[in-house]
Amino acid sequence: MPDGYKWVIGIYYYIEGTDDRGLSPGTISTHKDAAPEKKLPEPGKSFDVPLYTSKDRIESIALVFEIHTVDKATGGRIFISLTLNRYSRYDSEGGHSLVTEFDPRGFFEW
Repeated sequence: MPDGYKWVIGIYYYIEGTDDRGLSPGTISTHKDAAPEKKLPEPGKSFDVPLYTSKDRIESIALVFEIHTVDKATGGRIFISLTLNRYSRYDSEGGHSLVTEFDPRGFFEW
């Protein structure tokens, strides 16, 4: 990334009820303020994150990618839904968006 820009990456997931630890589902993120149990490593490093539930209990799961500037402005988001097999792109500046079918199995294992 050019100087002054950084990736913010998140895994958004939803299960009915709580996970095996008794915690609510939500977001696992690279955001600097994320709680330790909900923190991903910085972009560029691989990770293996347990969701503490079985796959059949996951109602939705999506990867979200966003580029931020140092003043926290964003140019939009990219969503990859692993449960809906859909790719979406939203441009927060120009209001343009794209939603298309996407089979993530060739890129992501979950």
